[in-house]
Amino acid sequence: MDGATRWQLFRRVVFPLLAPVTTIIIVISIIDPLRAFDLVQIMTRGGPAGSSNVLANFMYMEAFNNYQMGYGASIAVVLFSISLVFIMFYLWQVMKSELEY
Repeated sequence: MDGATRWQLFRRVVFPLLAPVTTIIIVISIIDPLRAFDLVQIMTRGGPAGSSNVLANFMYMEAFNNYQMGYGASIAVVLFSISLVFIMFYLWQVMKSELEY
């Protein structure tokens, strides 16, 4: 601690202690827009010319409005796969930090 600059103190002490919280915030910030079906559906239903369409809303529109259940199911699998990548990254980070302590 003695003789360390503010940057070294932040990089070696503060940031490692904030890493678990930072990981949670980043993963939740990425996964939350993937689940934003309810707000888009209630407020705009995809907006004019699909300007506010998200993947979950597109899945619903294709499956239930256009009666293309297979295409809607494949969109759901892609949405699940994208979410799974970030969830696995988060779980890997948590397990790594659990083993250290």
